[in-house]
Formats: sequence, structure tokens, C-alpha cells
Amino acid sequence: MLRRSVRALCKGRSPLGVPSSMPRRGLASVEPKPALAGRTSANKKAIQPTVSDSLMDTFGRRHTYLRISLTERCNLRCKHGVPLTPDANLLTTDEIIKLSSLFVSQGVNKIRLTGGEPTIRKDIIHIVEQLNSLRDKGLKKICMTSNGVSLDRKLEKLAAAGLTHLNLSLDTLVPAKFEFITRRKGIDKVLSSLHRAVDLGLTVKLNCVPVKGFNEDELVDMARLAEKLPIDVRFIEFMPFDGNQWNEAKMVPSSAILDNFRTIFPGISAEVTEKPRTSDSYSVPGFRGRIGFISSMTDAFCGTCNRIRLTADGHLKVCLFGNSEVDLKTVLREESRGEVVTAEEAEEKLVEIISMAVKRKAYKHAGIDILHKQPNRPMVLIVRVLTSCARTEPWAVGGLPSSSIAPIADPEPHTRSSTRIAAVAPPQITPFSRAWAGRPLTLPYTLSFPPSTPIPQPTLRLFSTAQSLLNKHDNDGNDSRDDNTSQRPLPPRPALGQLTHRGSAHMVCVTRKRDSERLTEAKCRMTFRSPATLALILEQRSRKGDVVGVARVAGILAAKKAAELIPLCHPISVTSVEVDFDFWEGRGGPEGPFGGVDVTATVQSFGKSGLEMEALLAASMAGLTVYDMCKAVDRGMEMGRVRVTKKVGGRGGDWSEEGEEGATG
Repeated sequence: MLRRSVRALCKGRSPLGVPSSMPRRGLASVEPKPALAGRTSANKKAIQPTVSDSLMDTFGRRHTYLRISLTERCNLRCKHGVPLTPDANLLTTDEIIKLSSLFVSQGVNKIRLTGGEPTIRKDIIHIVEQLNSLRDKGLKKICMTSNGVSLDRKLEKLAAAGLTHLNLSLDTLVPAKFEFITRRKGIDKVLSSLHRAVDLGLTVKLNCVPVKGFNEDELVDMARLAEKLPIDVRFIEFMPFDGNQWNEAKMVPSSAILDNFRTIFPGISAEVTEKPRTSDSYSVPGFRGRIGFISSMTDAFCGTCNRIRLTADGHLKVCLFGNSEVDLKTVLREESRGEVVTAEEAEEKLVEIISMAVKRKAYKHAGIDILHKQPNRPMVLIVRVLTSCARTEPWAVGGLPSSSIAPIADPEPHTRSSTRIAAVAPPQITPFSRAWAGRPLTLPYTLSFPPSTPIPQPTLRLFSTAQSLLNKHDNDGNDSRDDNTSQRPLPPRPALGQLTHRGSAHMVCVTRKRDSERLTEAKCRMTFRSPATLALILEQRSRKGDVVGVARVAGILAAKKAAELIPLCHPISVTSVEVDFDFWEGRGGPEGPFGGVDVTATVQSFGKSGLEMEALLAASMAGLTVYDMCKAVDRGMEMGRVRVTKKVGGRGGDWSEEGEEGATG
């Protein structure tokens, strides 16, 4: 039976909201690309390609807007920190242009360059020139987002190279506040860049993030910049990202700002916003520019989202508020290493992977109550925690560390995060399901989405335990499956450390044991008995909220309370708990006709005692939470196969279920 595995972390993250009614799933029809019209040197008209099927998701959204992070570096030192990935792991200029050309060929007509701070790249003008050469292929707008500090002296050349739109980020007009948040002087340079961009005829937008207790008293003055200048001043709701100390109490809702503006600016009126809608624009009588609001948290615009993002290390993000990332850089570099025969094959692979990622995009991102608990790096935080993987799996979904933002270098070119879109050799083809993707795709890849916290060790050791060996032998020491092994010496029967010589229970003394790094993985399976359960979870239609997000939190809490629940379990300082969900579809077989979910809990610590109880509790509690949130539609859901599947570290040695099965044939 062909099992279709879809890893479900639908933390869709785009600063968007959700229409009241969900559109019917399925791909909208795509018109054939028009034939190339003849062009003369005197009148070169840009080709208007139809968005290809690869950039349309299962909700009919056409993704025509690509945001590219050119660098992780910044010339400011803001409070969130500045992580750095080794240069060898970042996209080169040629790779940026090659990927841009590919996306334009698939229907992208707007590209925005971001960072870090894009203007600190020495070749920024050359990049804009190269992008400008894509206009004949359908590119219409070349945009940039900058802090404006080092932009003034480059603006004229950038405009001449083809830059059409500029977004400047400025959260305060008070020099002291500017220095406080950026730890640099330079507000005068930002304002100089603003005026210079207007003089050059660029379309300029000024972005401000209101934060309660910091700059809420400056919002009127910020809005008045649009009175004298033909710019859009936009107020963006404070968004939850790792490292920015997000707190809902700090967020100033757009509606509150607008209510205040109505009293200060009589006659302020809403303008008709073209789709895809990213902000709400308002005109004020006597203003040369406009005021806008990006209500990412309170009135988001997921339903018309047309954005995809390329990180500086070559990962594709289909949703700003999602932590799933597909590695495109590795496929590009296969060609240069000679692992792909032709450039056409590399391009075909890239298009297939991009298509899979786009079609897996959730309809909406989670709400505030879930988002701020989820680890999620903004585009500036290009940091990856890496683990060792086989050379035969060239693509990865970059996971996200839950706390540290310190960069970790790749130990080798093929080393990646533990979650991946992995290549499998044909004919082991795993297409999308018709119900989930809208139509079947016969691609030689399986799609998986990242756990909230990848394992931070560079390698993992696999091993076997005495207990598992005892399960393979009968009491006489004979292997019931293989007569040739009957002469093998059996391991000694282990004694139960929790029992004294008189049979009394007690806590094992671990005082003299050495501290060591430990990791334990446990799994459990929830088998659905209703045809509605799988779609209910994947489409986030449960009345109780995000099933995956709540179950993950429940598993983490359970792992931390193991010593309180298990009488003889040692209290352990857990350093990491990762709970992952692998959904699978049913095929009418013994596994369940309506599919289910495999819950995997991975617990880590540095200490004297094992983590089996913590991992088992995490997997079990996450599974029970799935049942609790879905019992209204599936009271017959079954829980089973609760077991430890991997153990790393400790005096007992290393072991894995997978390694044991392979050793016994």
C-alpha cells in the first residue's frame, strides 16, 4: 500500500488575515502563456506571462511577488541581534539572479530586495541592473526595503539601474529613541534618503511599527510626513518573531490608531485597495501622500496573499509566519558539482520543489495566541541549527532553534537540519493526495515540515539495549527466528535498579554517574476512525483552535512534569523538547481507512539520568490532546504503538528501533 505522508505544521505565517468564508479548495485554471509579441528597439514592451501552475496554491492564490533577502548583515545593531551564517552558505550573486530569472519565468512580476540591510552589499547596484534585464521576461517592479542609513549616496545609481520602489523603515522621529533601538546614530541620514528618493521619482513608502510605551505618542507626527511628501506612511502592527521580545500588551492595534486619526484628521477616508491586498490605505484632505495600515495581527490578509520569500541562505518561505523552509540552494549547486547533467534538469527540479512548497501553503496563519508561542525566524534571522544527513537527500526544510541565535557552521556541504524534503529514488513516488493538494502530483519527493526545534548536535549515534535483545530470545536462549543464532552467548539478564535485594522499590542513586548529553525519541500513533478528522486538522477547522499547536505545547509540558507523575523518575533539567506530527492518509488497509498521525517526541538534556519517561509522556500527551480536540467528530480515534524509538548517550549505550530492525533482518 502506498502511504502518503504529509507533515502537518500548518503554522501558516504571512502577515495576513482570513476572510470569513473559506474558498473552495482546488487550483484555478491557468491560461496558456501568450505567444511572444514582436518587439522593436524603439518600443520594447514587457511580456505579460501568466502565472504558471507552479506558483498557484490549492486555494487559487497566484504568487507574483518575490522577496529576496540579500544578506543577513546590517549596519545597525538593533536589539534583536545580528546573526551571521558563513558566507559559503549564502547565495552568490549569480545564484540570486538565476533564481530570480526562474521565478520571473514562472510568473513573478515584482521582486523586492531585503536583508539584513541590502545596501551594504558591494554589488547591490549590479544586482539591480541584472534584475532590470528581466523586464522583457515579465518583471514589472524592482523594489527595495532599507533602513536608509547608507542609502543616500547610492540612490541615484540605484534609480538609474532600474529601482522603481523603495520602502524605508523608521519607527521614531526622536534621535535619542533611534539611537536606543539601533545603537547607532543616523536618523538624519534616513530622512535625507527619504527626501532624495522622492526627488528621484521613486515610489516611496515609510514603514513604522507602533509599540505601546515607546513611540505611540509620535504616530501623528509620523503621519504628517505624508502631508508634505508624496509618500505612503504605513503603520505595521507589532509581529511576534524570535528575538524581538514580542508581547501582546506592546501591540497597538491599527483600529485604535485609525480611531485617533479620525479625530485629528477630519475627512480621512478609506481608498479602494487593489487586490492582492496587503494594506488599507487612507487619504487625508490636503495631504500629498497617504496613510496606510498593515494589520497583520488583527485584520490580516491571508486570503489574497501573493508573496513568497527567498532567504539569504537560499531557502524558500511560502509564508512569513511559517517556519517551513525549502532549500533551493543545494539543487542549484548540484549542477555546478556535476551531479545534474544539464541546467534544464536542475531548473526542472527547482520548479517541482517550488510547486510542492507553494501548494502546501496553508490558507491562513495561526492567531496571536498561537503565533507568539511558536519559534519563528524573521527574514533577517538567517540562522540554522544543523544535523548530519545522508548525501542522497539534497533538499532540506530549515528548522528553527527555539532560543539561541548564534550561527552554527555547516560541518560539511550536505549537512542539514533534521527535517527535510527528501529525494527518494524512483519508483518510490509519493504524490500529494487529491483531497489535500487539489490534484495528484507524480513527483519523486516526499513532503515534510519542520519540527519547532531541530536537534543541535552535529551527529547522532545509533545503538541497541540489552532489554531489546531479550525480547528476541526465548527463555532457553534460542532465537525463535533463526536456528543459526542458538549458539550465540546471551547478554546477562539485567537487574531492575529500582528494586532492592529484598524486592522493595526505591529511587536509584545516580550521584556517582557522570553528566552526559542525552537524547531520547518516543512515538505514538493516533488512528482516525472518521473520514472528517484528517481534513479538520490540516485545514485548521477545529472549533477548539490549532490542533497541532496545542498538542505540541501539551507534549512539552508533559515532558517537564515527568518526575511529578512517575513515582521513581528522577527530576531532570530538560534542555529541549521537540514534538513533531506526521500525518498519513488511509487506504482501507489495517493501518486505518481514514488515516492518522504519528507523534514523535524528542527530548534532550545534559545530566545523569535517561529521558525515556519524558519522551513517552510528551508523545502520549500530545496524542491525547489530538483526541481531546477532535473527539467531537471522532470519538472512536485509537491511540497505540507508544514506544521509545531512539536513545542517545548514557552508560547503557546508544540504541534505535530502526537500527535494531536492520540488524535482525
